[in-house]
Amino acid sequence: MQLLVDFASLEELQRNFLANINEVDALSKQLRSKIDALIAGGVWQGGSAISYDDMQADWDNAMKNVQLAKQAITKAINETSQLFQQAEAENMARITRAGQI
Repeated sequence: MQLLVDFASLEELQRNFLANINEVDALSKQLRSKIDALIAGGVWQGGSAISYDDMQADWDNAMKNVQLAKQAITKAINETSQLFQQAEAENMARITRAGQI
């Protein structure tokens, strides 16, 4: 069985993943800023404001979980890439040594 690893693809995967998750984070912050402006302006009051606060707390917790997942996935991609590169270097060293025999 042969395993082919494209290191450039792994790096591109990481870049794309981070770009996408960072875009979601930026959009979330923009939305939060606009909603905060509505709240500060007194647009939401009473029960709707309380409901919003509860949902915002849920959203904030979800975004914290997304950030933790982002860190874990990024770490996994980095470690995978490093392990494959190390294995590739070891294989090349073996081939070089075998050629010298």
